[in-house]
Amino acid sequence: HQLTAKLVDVGKAAREEEQELKADLAAEGRQATDKQYYLEKQLASQKEAAKEMEQKLKGEMQAEEHAAAKAEGALEGRLSTEEAYAKNRQHDLQGELAKEQQEAKQQQSMLEGSLASQQALAAREEQAAKDKEANLETDLAKEKQQADSTEARME
Repeated sequence: HQLTAKLVDVGKAAREEEQELKADLAAEGRQATDKQYYLEKQLASQKEAAKEMEQKLKGEMQAEEHAAAKAEGALEGRLSTEEAYAKNRQHDLQGELAKEQQEAKQQQSMLEGSLASQQALAAREEQAAKDKEANLETDLAKEKQQADSTEARME
């Protein structure tokens, strides 16, 4: 009978210990669940912060890309304007050069014509002077011959 009472006591103590262990296990399970919940909440918060940072960085990057594209467009426009100005200026200068070359050719032609005209006039004047000299020599020879024949008659 004592053995049975002892067995009952041991069984009762084992059940109490089992209940305590189950209670401890349940408490540890609740703590683990609470810790898991806290960690999941923290992870979700960090993910949200990372997402916000990513959006902010994307926005800044898009703003910088837009500013760069705008600056590039302005530079391309300015370059295009300067190229057009340079082409127009080159065209103007080529026109001026062609005009000056044409004027120089016309002036050269006029000078060549004037020179040829002056050379022809000089040649005619030279020929006239030679003819006059020849006529004077002829007249002088006639007068000398007349003077000689007059002198011969006087003797």
